Amino acid sequence: MSQIRAFLAVPLPPDLQRQIARLQNRLAETLPDVRWVRPGTIHLTLKFFGELPEESLDRIGEVVLSIGHLSVPFQARLIGVGAFPSPLRPRVIWLGVDGGPPLAKLQDDLESALEKIGIPRDDRPFTPHLTLGRRRGTALAEKCDLAPFKDATCGELVVDSLVLFESRLEPGGALHLPRKTVGLGR
Repeated sequence: MSQIRAFLAVPLPPDLQRQIARLQNRLAETLPDVRWVRPGTIHLTLKFFGELPEESLDRIGEVVLSIGHLSVPFQARLIGVGAFPSPLRPRVIWLGVDGGPPLAKLQDDLESALEKIGIPRDDRPFTPHLTLGRRRGTALAEKCDLAPFKDATCGELVVDSLVLFESRLEPGGALHLPRKTVGLGR
């Protein structure tokens, strides 16, 4: 039985990828010890599945299709740079996503429907964000001054489709292959 590493996400259009690249360039001047994510691979993750049997992707695709058809497109603001687990111990640098109640409902509806087919809910609360970069090596112990970027914005993301991606880990970084795309409200 073949295993596939997979996740469910909202893709970003090229104009937002360019705005994010500009923000990453500004951040890089302050944070030289970060390995930046390629803007073309940045996405809003709604659910990370990890390794799954390949045949599970069809069932997941059916769930995504049913939830996608019941949801309507909405906008989410891309605003505020932060860090996980915290700016005092930064490992991941992120851009916040404010999708309000529509995003929270979409993600919760997906979690509920996926749970019915045997995929457990995440233990951690959903924190919508776009991963911009990861800190390297000994720099992890250093505080990260993100205050100048707390209100940074990259515009609005129109959430109008969901993509079930296969993620292949390659020497040059992860390769994200779309396995199923579902338009919201269609």
